[in-house]
Amino acid sequence: MSVTRVLKLKTGIKRGSKTVTEFTLREPTVKALSGLEIFSVVRGDVESLAVLLPRISDITEAEIKKFNFMQIAQVARELQYFLEE
Repeated sequence: MSVTRVLKLKTGIKRGSKTVTEFTLREPTVKALSGLEIFSVVRGDVESLAVLLPRISDITEAEIKKFNFMQIAQVARELQYFLEE
């Protein structure tokens, strides 16, 4: 069974004519982490998060690269949840 978390963005992102204010993160699997250094993900490395997030959510890499600082920091904090389980 996969563990998920719904992330509610404090500021939404544009997707066409819609604004996305929340999306679901799935617990990263070994396959999702393939090619990434776990330490980079844990410390919130932006490039690592840009690769990982499309693998564990419905957010695209292009959308992630448009995130502002607060949004990517929110994602990095939310990923910490999976380390606590």
